[in-house]
Amino acid sequence: MIVIFLIILAVSAIFTAMGQGGGLIYCPLFISLGFDVYKSISTSLLLNGVSTLSAAVHYKRKGLIDMDLAIPLAVTSCIGAFAGAKIASIANKKIVLLVVLIVIIAASIRMLLFEIKERRTTASKTQKILISSVLGLIIGWISGMAGIGGGIFIVPALVYILGEKIKIAVAISSIVVVFISFVGFLSYYYLGHFDLTFATPLLLATIIGGQIGSRITIEKLTPAQIRKIFGLILLILAAKIIHRLLT
Repeated sequence: MIVIFLIILAVSAIFTAMGQGGGLIYCPLFISLGFDVYKSISTSLLLNGVSTLSAAVHYKRKGLIDMDLAIPLAVTSCIGAFAGAKIASIANKKIVLLVVLIVIIAASIRMLLFEIKERRTTASKTQKILISSVLGLIIGWISGMAGIGGGIFIVPALVYILGEKIKIAVAISSIVVVFISFVGFLSYYYLGHFDLTFATPLLLATIIGGQIGSRITIEKLTPAQIRKIFGLILLILAAKIIHRLLT
């Protein structure tokens, strides 16, 4: 348990600095260690929400969050997360595992092969709000199904599609991920898929990690190296999940 604690702390710090909560690693990590699928998803969403919350508060104080985009994105993401959690709770566990597998493989490919670069856009504010609302539904649904916060997809979507600066995208992602994670978690909790004893000691790790991560700027990191390391980790975890699917 101490090893898992330290892993969660490190992952939380690094992912929070990139506008994510670490759910992308938490869920497949728990599953690969043999924990129940729904227990892994619910715990992952809770840890993800807690670690990102501390970062979101920090970004809000710094005035980096564009609430005009964050609010509609958060609202539709929550709807999607609830729907995803509901569907996952009644689906066959192997199907849920398959969804998790597809998401982490897609995320690992993005980390290994694609770099986020800022671009200009001619979209108006209204168009951005409409587009972000649709993106929220899709990303929220994936997050609720797979037990991730969605930051791995939100940040590049805001940068590539809506033309936001990376720092602003990271800040917006942090607050949206908080809503997605807690709505998804509460959905699983209501359905009885949560183990408080397992999750409690890991909450401390995410809180500490979130505070550390929110104070690390993008410039102080080496994004390409971090992406590749986590991309490879995800592929290893994907291999373990494939083994579990086949056994």
